[in-house]
Amino acid sequence: MVPPSDSGDDFVGILCPDEGLRIVVGVFEEAVDGGLEIDDRVEDAALEKIGFYVSQNPDELCEISLNLIVWSLSNYMFEQFIRNPIFSNETRIFDNIVLDAADVDLDVHPRWTNGLKYARSVYATINERDRILNVSEVVNPERLGNTTTGLVSPRVTYFDLTDGKKVIKKHQYFGNTAKANSTVEAFFKKVLHGDAGLPIQGTSYNTDKNVHELS
Repeated sequence: MVPPSDSGDDFVGILCPDEGLRIVVGVFEEAVDGGLEIDDRVEDAALEKIGFYVSQNPDELCEISLNLIVWSLSNYMFEQFIRNPIFSNETRIFDNIVLDAADVDLDVHPRWTNGLKYARSVYATINERDRILNVSEVVNPERLGNTTTGLVSPRVTYFDLTDGKKVIKKHQYFGNTAKANSTVEAFFKKVLHGDAGLPIQGTSYNTDKNVHELS
């Protein structure tokens, strides 16, 4: 897997079979005024790349598994894409979608995640100690990626990594963090290869919070 750079750039990654996390699109760049420049063509670019891959590998069409991981603030862009009236369930091509450390409003996420009805599974990773999202909450409402209350979307399976080995206050859970935590690594390996990510060994389900937790 190819993690984002240390610069804090956000991305949408797509895993193609036996290729690793090789398609990286949707980079956010910090604007001079401290805002964000968002390339509103990123969704088309991502789907274009997928289409190109499929067109170049027609014999694999029935066997490939396409899985999407959306990291950090890229979830905001993804939310806007799903909410757009022109959205026509393009996400149906994905087996799994992971809303990873999602920097989006917690309270409204059930509304737009219901639009992901054709993906086999949708996951959201959570770390209550996430240093980046805790800062984001200073100027925003509660974030999906660092809150274990209000987890009520019927389409999302929630995975709480808080206090997991080597997770600490990190905002990035794959790459080096996954290598140091076998349960986190197993989760990402499964979902990014089209398998069910939860439940897995090393997790337990908290019925009160509707979330899978690291044991």
